[in-house]
Amino acid sequence: MNLKDIKMRKIFVLISVFALVLVFHETSLNAQDIVYYRQIIKELTSAKYQGRGYAKGGSNKAGKYLEKEFAKAGADEVVCQPFKLDINTYVGNMELSVDGRKQTPGVDFVMREYSPGVHGTYNLYFVDTTNFDAEKMYSDLAKPENKDCFVVCDFWFSYTHSKDFKNLQIPGACTNAGLIQTWPPILKFYKAYGEKVVDKPIIWATSDFPKDAKTITANIDNTFLKDYECFNVVAKVEGRKHDSSFIFTAHYDHLGNLGKKVYYAGANDNASGTAAIVTLASYYSKNRPEYDMYFVAFAAEESGLHGSEWYVTHPSVPLCLQP
Repeated sequence: MNLKDIKMRKIFVLISVFALVLVFHETSLNAQDIVYYRQIIKELTSAKYQGRGYAKGGSNKAGKYLEKEFAKAGADEVVCQPFKLDINTYVGNMELSVDGRKQTPGVDFVMREYSPGVHGTYNLYFVDTTNFDAEKMYSDLAKPENKDCFVVCDFWFSYTHSKDFKNLQIPGACTNAGLIQTWPPILKFYKAYGEKVVDKPIIWATSDFPKDAKTITANIDNTFLKDYECFNVVAKVEGRKHDSSFIFTAHYDHLGNLGKKVYYAGANDNASGTAAIVTLASYYSKNRPEYDMYFVAFAAEESGLHGSEWYVTHPSVPLCLQP
């Protein structure tokens, strides 16, 4: 094959892919009721659902809403698929001040998802990252004036020196009360490792945390939920044939609350994806597909893919060909 043939083949492939994208895009636009799509996103991100987390029941309220919407959309069958998980939450007090200056939760600080509550006033110890010496750090922390202090360090520095910092999180290995790890804004808040509560709290603060600060005062509550029950929502639109099927999925839960006043609405993560599969179910219920279609709204994705894992082990239809 000469160079000209290769170039022509590449152009043909690119044109074919581009045409396929255009066809899919046009089909998607025709299949999606944009007004209804936006309505679902607006509903799921409203204060009623408190960020679709766990402790205030927002995730399950959202699941019940979706169950009704799939039915209203014309799905032939809608079932809820319950399962349980353990999860750490923050729906109580979320107060932190630095040398008396009040910090804003979700903006100036967040909690690492597996942290216990924190209550009291604590001295601060700043890690010297320029001339770092692990032995000196632990020698300093052994001094009486640093007992029960919070150690302050850049997150990525402590991450790259994790062997030197691991004892700061082990009970009895060091007398520090907890850690403050600094990040560039915007601060992240996770649920992925929230199935446990560790012994020492970790507070994430912005990188402009004052370098000359002396103390923090914290009044932060956590609530650990054991065997919390949530559920996937599975809708089916029957096709003309039943020997194969398509499965469309999105997770509907989000991060929930960070204290009494802050919740993460989660429009892009993933109210938008959830709205997409509901509107697709509505379209295909009116335009009968060739094969059966399932639309699965997963719960508990943020806490570690629990909903999707449960579905894979308890599928509506076999997920692979049997030998």
